[in-house]
Amino acid sequence: MKKVIITLLLIAPLISFSQSITDSLLLYYKMDANALDETPNNFHATSSGVVAVPDRFGNPNSAFNFPGISVNSTFEFPKDSLLKPEFPITVSFWTMIPDVSSGIKVFFNTDYVQNNYHGIWMAVDAAGFVRIGFGGGDASLGCVSSNRISYTAYEFPITDSTWHHIVGVVRSATDMDIFIDCNNAGAQFSTGTGPTSMAYSGYGSCCGGGIIGETDGNNNAPPFFFEGNMDDFAYWNRDLTSTEINSLCNSSPIVFPPISSWNCVNGDCIDPLDGTGTYTDSTACVTSCVSTGIDEINSNKKLIKITDILGRNVKRKKNEFLFYIYEDGTVEKKIIIN
Repeated sequence: MKKVIITLLLIAPLISFSQSITDSLLLYYKMDANALDETPNNFHATSSGVVAVPDRFGNPNSAFNFPGISVNSTFEFPKDSLLKPEFPITVSFWTMIPDVSSGIKVFFNTDYVQNNYHGIWMAVDAAGFVRIGFGGGDASLGCVSSNRISYTAYEFPITDSTWHHIVGVVRSATDMDIFIDCNNAGAQFSTGTGPTSMAYSGYGSCCGGGIIGETDGNNNAPPFFFEGNMDDFAYWNRDLTSTEINSLCNSSPIVFPPISSWNCVNGDCIDPLDGTGTYTDSTACVTSCVSTGIDEINSNKKLIKITDILGRNVKRKKNEFLFYIYEDGTVEKKIIIN
């Protein structure tokens, strides 16, 4: 009988996982004179009006300037449901703002729709205080305080024109943190009486794309455009640890682990992480896994999609049970151990 389920439920509690900074990383824009996503997800952005500039180390063409104010300068995410995650969410980036006193500057919005609040966003106000918030998406309310929740960091205002590392974490409507240059900046509730959960708009061509450098101007007013430099923008569907945040703010690069041709789970060879979803014979794998082989090794079957327990399409993830659905109708539930 074909073995279609691989499970580690009995031994998983005995295994200690080593989490990588790339775990649950949705997208990563290095902004090295391009709008490419460095993750395997390939969520490449569409850029407009931005100008390549030196980064915080002085390396040429290694960051982007957003002219802002009256210039439409943006990075637009692809419209994809995977970029609309539930809490917790973490966003990290480097920024340099020549003059915060000229008015509110919005860094990004994960779901930009005119005259409504969706997704999460971060901004800095004229006093240099960084804020983070999310929207409830109630179309009957629009851009009003009862349709959003915002937290503001008052302990470390950005008042100079130097590079700063900023991290925003949203765990729930009552649990948000902002880190500035490795320091927890004391984010606390500031405005809004909105919902307890975040909402997203549709994913069609009309609306709902994430964007760096612009956000809603409220009630048909002109949008706010970010004015300043930005670099190394990264977006996770999880809560980063303090150790990971310190690593990022100390300029440690995000490095993706090498992709091995085969992975061994509980003595068996499982799906190669090469993006093909195809099983091929591998004597070396069988030997290294101390296994005589399993049916999948000799069956070249095409992977159609991967879903989570809720039936949502997802990318391959380590240390999480997912369902692998194949062209021949078979389904495997399995976990890839890091």
